[in-house]
Amino acid sequence: MNGNTLRPLLLNPNLPETKLVDKLKEVSANFTSSRDQIGKYVLDEDMVSAYAAFFLPTNIPKFHFLMNQLSEEVKSYLKDATFIDIGCGPGTYSVAFLEALNAKGRVHLVDSSPLMLKQAQKIISALYPEANATYSSEVQVEDSKRVLFWGNSLNEMGVKAAKKILEKVQADMILFIEPGTKEVFDQVHLLRESLIEKEFDILYPCQDSKKCPAAKNDKEWCHQVLRMTHELSIERLGQMAKIDRKIMPFIGHVYSKKTLFEHGNTSALLFRFLQETKFSFNWQLCANVEGELKLIHVEVMKKDLGKKVAKEFKKLSVGCRVEYEVLKVLKDNHLRIRVQNLDDLLSFSLNT
Repeated sequence: MNGNTLRPLLLNPNLPETKLVDKLKEVSANFTSSRDQIGKYVLDEDMVSAYAAFFLPTNIPKFHFLMNQLSEEVKSYLKDATFIDIGCGPGTYSVAFLEALNAKGRVHLVDSSPLMLKQAQKIISALYPEANATYSSEVQVEDSKRVLFWGNSLNEMGVKAAKKILEKVQADMILFIEPGTKEVFDQVHLLRESLIEKEFDILYPCQDSKKCPAAKNDKEWCHQVLRMTHELSIERLGQMAKIDRKIMPFIGHVYSKKTLFEHGNTSALLFRFLQETKFSFNWQLCANVEGELKLIHVEVMKKDLGKKVAKEFKKLSVGCRVEYEVLKVLKDNHLRIRVQNLDDLLSFSLNT
């Protein structure tokens, strides 16, 4: 999204750039070093404007990445569903939903902050005047084909409160994009186990509903890392505020009721970059090995890629689905592989 397009749609479109940057620094500090102040930014029109100006366009690509990991069948379903955006903020992920899928269903934005709802309505009514969008401080559940979404809000409300919303809405699909930290992963894992018990399939990131190998290790957690550059005006704003959004860790999950789709995912997940050597890229994959999800070490040889592809490999985002062929077993849980879905992996990388 172009920052110059977004600027007139802010609650305070006349906010001077220097003040916008100061407010953005304050918002960023509230998310990190001053988390006891985290709720205050939603009470100030200038801070809501600053948040929307920078974090809305830099968060939207996370949703596009998540959609890129799903089948066409799933995306077709989402396109016509009611998208219930819990803790919608300035409408970030509702905009992303409309943008990524050309969605036709209702978009129901929910937030406790009147200023955030006002900001979301101003942006969506301008960018998508034909959208069937509603705004409320309470969840409405009169529609069928319901999709529940949390965007950086589940971690703030907690799993217990999220479960109450799940019980109320009885959604057919559940999606969330949350901060990529170990603390949030621990919360997410609790929700994952609860949804499995309630007969939900995991469409992403897991291959199936087996035990998560990262949950067994205090030093490991499953998260995605999106690597990209943003539009020039957004890059400039980030540089001035000293906020780096070129490498963005997050935790994205997608679930559906078991009867909704035929669940046949067989691809592994790019779990982590380990190192690059003179001859190879070394990754950690989360893969189904003999009926169990395991973290395995794999090598991708540069000679099998060519110089141009090898250069693009460095830009791949953690969390991509990987189809592979085993070339050689080097030792237990250490394989040399050939990547079979190179075109799909590189296509998203080049487009971001």
